[in-house]
Amino acid sequence: MLRELHSQQKPTGLRPGVLLNWDGKLCSFSQRYVDILERNGIEWVMLDPDSDHFWSDLGNITHLLFRHTNYDSDNVLGDTFIPLIEKQFCIPCLPNSIETWFYDDKIRQFYALTRVGIPYVQSWAFCREETAREWLRSAPLPLVLKLPKSAGSQNVVLISSKREGEVLLKAIFRKGVRYGELPTSSNLGSPMKSGYRKALGKMMRNWLEWFGWCPGGYGRPYWQIQRGRVLFQEFLPDNPFDTRVTVLGERAFAFRRYNRPGDFRASGSGLIDHSPDKIDMRCVEIAFQASHAFGFQTMAYDFLLDSRRNPVIVEMSYAFVDRPVYECPGYWDEGLTWHGGHLWPQYCHLTDLLHHSALVP
Repeated sequence: MLRELHSQQKPTGLRPGVLLNWDGKLCSFSQRYVDILERNGIEWVMLDPDSDHFWSDLGNITHLLFRHTNYDSDNVLGDTFIPLIEKQFCIPCLPNSIETWFYDDKIRQFYALTRVGIPYVQSWAFCREETAREWLRSAPLPLVLKLPKSAGSQNVVLISSKREGEVLLKAIFRKGVRYGELPTSSNLGSPMKSGYRKALGKMMRNWLEWFGWCPGGYGRPYWQIQRGRVLFQEFLPDNPFDTRVTVLGERAFAFRRYNRPGDFRASGSGLIDHSPDKIDMRCVEIAFQASHAFGFQTMAYDFLLDSRRNPVIVEMSYAFVDRPVYECPGYWDEGLTWHGGHLWPQYCHLTDLLHHSALVP
């Protein structure tokens, strides 16, 4: 089937390639690609960058599929191979180079989206401690502080005093901060938020991983130390939920995510409302606008309402949890026409990437 699709463009015998994650496995998101390909009788090849045959295998694929996890290891893998494969081998990739460049870097997102006029929460980014400290003296508190890399509201905290901000800046710009361990009480990983028993268990597991005594441990917290960059965002109260809009090609799936009880963060809460009639359609329009501006194949946007009750993007990511998207009862097209039905995002990706509208989900 795939040979017929590409017989006029490339030699026969070519197949889509699925790039392994850094630990030599397929994550669950990539596994769903494989399931759909096999269900449709489309041969595929697994690409292992540690293999002696990796570069020769690239000559036998039509497309590259990869899924970052939220760890530096996969970021390095994607940054190393995707631009080269896309530009030098002329192989379409998902994610492509621009989606890889934006992935898990909130400061890049802030700079780029505001540059092209996409509504974005008021933000301030710094790469020097002294500049950040000087700005903080007259900053409008409270503020949301974010490290460039985070997911599920990790590395996102609320600061209410200059002293608290100065402590965080010292940690970020000098020693650096491990993933999820910003030294403040509003951090989700702090004992006050997670409970002392859970915090102690996390500490013990980190030590066991460090010494190699924990089976399956990767020592990730010790690699993923963030240092030298920080992002502040305006705190927008009176937002009991955010709106997640996921644009896949010409489709927009949307749902509300409610905040954790007694907290200002919605990402990772799992409290989801899929009712399409509750979606602010301005969010859908802005999401399509942003995806068109940068040529994104796939991107998920998180929206809040500003003080004037206008939607603004607070962050975005090409990588997202697939099930909440699948559980949407349908999607809007670019003309904002509603189409009912459940679709896995991997099915949409493959349909668009392979230009194949008759795939079996």
